[in-house]
Amino acid sequence: LSGRILSAAGFSGTTATDPEEFRRLALQGGFALLLSDLILTDTEALPVLQALRQAGCRTPLLVLSCKPLSEAERRAIETLDAQFMTKPFGPQVLLRRVRERLVGQP
Repeated sequence: LSGRILSAAGFSGTTATDPEEFRRLALQGGFALLLSDLILTDTEALPVLQALRQAGCRTPLLVLSCKPLSEAERRAIETLDAQFMTKPFGPQVLLRRVRERLVGQP
């Protein structure tokens, strides 16, 4: 759904079908923003996102979830310099947050 909202607003994107593909694509670079659900298929996204940061990926992150964050998840997301959004949200909210993350990006 998020991809369709962004596409309708004129953004282009690439969809990863599993955590390894997400990691590989992110490390290849060329993205202005990485958008990830907190759960990637059956895998927690935080370890994948932490590995990206450790590998030098500095692309802005926007993490989505339908559940509230635990304190540990909140701290981990802050450490990643990522933004968090709780689902559900309307299209305009998503677009506003994406644009906020893109401010100042080349």
